[in-house]
Amino acid sequence: MRDHCSRRTFLKTAAGGALAVTGAAHLVPRLPAQELPSLSVLAVAQGDDPAEITRRAIAAIGGIRAYVPEGSEVVLKANIGWARAPEFAANTNPDVVRALIEMCLQEARAGSVLVLDNTCNNPRQCYTLSGIAETAQAAGAEVAFFRAADCTPAAIGGQHLTTWPVHPRMAPAPNRVIINVPIAKQHGISQLTLGMKNFFGSIGGNRGQLHQNIHRVLPDLTAHFAPALTVIDAYRILLRNGPQGGDLADVELRNTVAATTDPVAADAFGTTLFGLEPGDMPWIVNAHALGMGEMSLDRVEIQRVAA
Repeated sequence: MRDHCSRRTFLKTAAGGALAVTGAAHLVPRLPAQELPSLSVLAVAQGDDPAEITRRAIAAIGGIRAYVPEGSEVVLKANIGWARAPEFAANTNPDVVRALIEMCLQEARAGSVLVLDNTCNNPRQCYTLSGIAETAQAAGAEVAFFRAADCTPAAIGGQHLTTWPVHPRMAPAPNRVIINVPIAKQHGISQLTLGMKNFFGSIGGNRGQLHQNIHRVLPDLTAHFAPALTVIDAYRILLRNGPQGGDLADVELRNTVAATTDPVAADAFGTTLFGLEPGDMPWIVNAHALGMGEMSLDRVEIQRVAA
């Protein structure tokens, strides 16, 4: 039996517009709802310093202490899937990761921060070349390698994905807060990699099997992991040849970080970085239809934060 709140509870909460759509609101103490922004508030910060704009985006939606209770265990789900340096925009920017770790530990006084991902290339090379291992450890986080053998079957409870192997240290659990920190990039199968797709790095098993029904699977995974925050790293974005990239000509500097509690609004905003619309992405449409969040950016309060 799962310790975190059920998928149905997550969807019901999201549809009702309560900020505690973290999906695990009963697991850790939160500030009173009146002190927090509404569900569909999205902060977009721009500037030359990826760490600083990350801090500004989080501050604009209430600050990290609104989402990370003192003493809690934070899982920071960055994208570390590829053996690429930061300038190739294949992985989450290490300075974005650093800023979040520092905020969690220093401001929110989290008990711990774990950085972990199921990589596609050699794990050691991915962690090293991305700059995330060194940066995260220096900021005080634990950095661990994902071992498929550690994964255990979990009740996903989705409409299309009912059970799947999940790494136990990344699964929702009492006193655990999940922060999803994807990089925005093009993807050959799902068209884009944003927040929902980033949860592929939290599961084991034959992930290739899930590609056949990826637009249904992504909402199921997101509802299961129920992130407290989604922070879109768009400091650099990968426009072509994703998800791995490898050519600097495919990378564009956007100097942007977006943060929200609404995983659907996060991905909806992400589509606009590529000149697309939320409705172009079937997984966004499906997640919205399930009541997981808002896909119409006209109905999202977007706060623009200057550098």
